[in-house]
Amino acid sequence: MIDVLFSAAFISDVIVSVRSALDLAKVLEELDRLREQGAELRQQLSETALVGLTNLSYRVEEAHGEFTEKVGEAKAQLAERVDDAREQLADAKAQLSEKMDDAKEQLAAVHEMRSDERRAQTEAAREQLQTKLDELQRRFDERAAALGRTRKSLLRGNPTARSERYTEVLERLKKRLDTHTHR
Repeated sequence: MIDVLFSAAFISDVIVSVRSALDLAKVLEELDRLREQGAELRQQLSETALVGLTNLSYRVEEAHGEFTEKVGEAKAQLAERVDDAREQLADAKAQLSEKMDDAKEQLAAVHEMRSDERRAQTEAAREQLQTKLDELQRRFDERAAALGRTRKSLLRGNPTARSERYTEVLERLKKRLDTHTHR
């Protein structure tokens, strides 16, 4: 009779342990998926910043080319006026100076406007990706905090437990449990 009771207790314990291990596997799978999403968002954040900087560099080069072109046009106008009438040289220089100042101001205004737009777009994309990363971390923390007592004790009772598929997630979960235990 006692053998039957011990067998029943053993079978019951095995069933509970298997269920806990299967539940833990599901949690680890979900946490690994969240980690992968976080990595993808980090990659997108890096790519967004790089694209923003590349576009800004292209715009600066483009504006420099436009400025150079305007300066060239102004010099050509000056040469024509010198050939046409030397007595109007002083007036032509003053006009050229004004046009160059206007072109510089316009270029500076366009450059500043484009830089601000790119900066704002890059910052908005970065903030959006950071919000997604924060949400994934929050979900990871909630899911880890919601582990049942049996699952937590299963992890604490088996500190050398390993998983080839969920190595990183399992280690983060163990560290989180250790951190909360030592508080």
